[in-house]
Amino acid sequence: MSDGTSQTLCKSERLNSMTLIGRLFNEPGNRATTVFPVRAIYKIVEREAGTPAVTVLMSVPKRKLHHAVDRNRVKRQLREAYRKQKALLADEMESYEDKQLLVAFVWLEEAVRSSAAVENSVSRLMNRIKESL
Repeated sequence: MSDGTSQTLCKSERLNSMTLIGRLFNEPGNRATTVFPVRAIYKIVEREAGTPAVTVLMSVPKRKLHHAVDRNRVKRQLREAYRKQKALLADEMESYEDKQLLVAFVWLEEAVRSSAAVENSVSRLMNRIKESL
């Protein structure tokens, strides 16, 4: 990218802290939006030193996709779609010095979709999140 932002999705950008996941899903103040077949749940929290401005979680429930192969494929599609568009949210969060955006993408459909359809849904979700910040 020309603005110097990396297009990789490194481990530090993934939401894996149980306390932050608990805050995202259990504490009041989270918001959600849906573009079928993906739902995004997001919340702005205080940012700790050395953490990225945006961290993400990809969730594909076993109840929706029974085979691990399908769940892994969808998670891979979600990660790739987010990775391509992540600068959209990262640039928006730069104005918030001490805040961090937690985002969880949850799969809602009982079938696998094409990568283009997943990218379209994630892109539309990220635009909605950006508008609501």
